[in-house]
Amino acid sequence: MGGEGEWVEELLEHLQFSTALPFGYAAFFGLCLLVVVGCVALMISGVAQRKSIGVRLIVGAIGIAGVLTVLGANLFLEREVDFNPVFNDSDITGTWIDGDSRLEFHGGKKVRFHFGDAYAGREPVMDGDGTWQRHNDFEIEIMLNANAKTSPPIRMIRSGDDLRMIIDDFGDPDMWDHHLGFKKGK
Repeated sequence: MGGEGEWVEELLEHLQFSTALPFGYAAFFGLCLLVVVGCVALMISGVAQRKSIGVRLIVGAIGIAGVLTVLGANLFLEREVDFNPVFNDSDITGTWIDGDSRLEFHGGKKVRFHFGDAYAGREPVMDGDGTWQRHNDFEIEIMLNANAKTSPPIRMIRSGDDLRMIIDDFGDPDMWDHHLGFKKGK
């Protein structure tokens, strides 16, 4: 991994929760509340019964800390990620990297791409040259020739201050896997 903040991004990606199920978020937050209430009850019962006080306090504190960590990561990423960023074609030009995958956008709407193992099964064409065009407001399509495009499109998002590119194969943002995708090289 390159930058020192990338491990934090990767950790936050794994802690993020999303669902497209009706009332899925209500169930998630309800479960978090039940865990916290259970941990507090465990801690109180340990103090009240004066049995296994240390163990109950530690287990309860770890449970509460775990729930707060997951909730904090979810709130942080929810606030930091913008699915509708404003950007220009000039923002696209350059080299974008995600692990061993690489997208090189050049002037004249030319692109060279290599999708690594992490994208196997998500991209039908793993390596090649072609052209790119903006599609809708936030998507980029890579075309191998005039009639063949790679599928699915690439979507621009903003994470904090950085533009990122993700593969838009999730349909509904609630089904996004929270992988922040390609980051523009310096």
